[in-house]
Amino acid sequence: MYAYCDGNPVMKVDPDGTWSIGYFTNLLKVNKELYEAYMSQNCYAFAIGHSGRINPGDISGTACDYSLNSVRDAVFADLKKLGRNYKELTEAEAKKYKLKKGERMIAFRVSSTGNDYHFMATNGKNWFHKLGAGTGEMASLPMKLIGNPWGVGAWINSGHAIVKENGKYTLRFWKVRSNGYSGETKYIVYW
Repeated sequence: MYAYCDGNPVMKVDPDGTWSIGYFTNLLKVNKELYEAYMSQNCYAFAIGHSGRINPGDISGTACDYSLNSVRDAVFADLKKLGRNYKELTEAEAKKYKLKKGERMIAFRVSSTGNDYHFMATNGKNWFHKLGAGTGEMASLPMKLIGNPWGVGAWINSGHAIVKENGKYTLRFWKVRSNGYSGETKYIVYW
């Protein structure tokens, strides 16, 4: 029951039948449960539909040095370990690619400092991303990208987060410009 939203109709929605995304409205109460759910997931886990804080290579035990090709190879190894098929696309192919049922496309870049990465995923219509799992008392939420990954010069850490302050949970916007993700983008389709 509720397979269209990973068994969680309160927290997720699947508007076009391809995959579920975190969904928030003004009617949704920002609380401890929501905070803890998003505190425990980072951008990579979000992009590959996994829970928890994982880095490329964690699932397969593959070493990753945060170079673009090393991250790609670690993602391939993780997807293989999860029993997924995959293929890399060029940017030109990604722009034209039409997702088939059960497929997801992810895009990623590494930071200019070479010590971090950022992932996005598409449902075939829109791109979504989730910032790092959260730090301190803040848990980031999934966000819709305005446009496409190839239409954005630098991916910057900014977004909405649930913040715990004095035992209460509130929704806030935050922006950190320290880790700009510019340069080449890699695209992977998996199913």
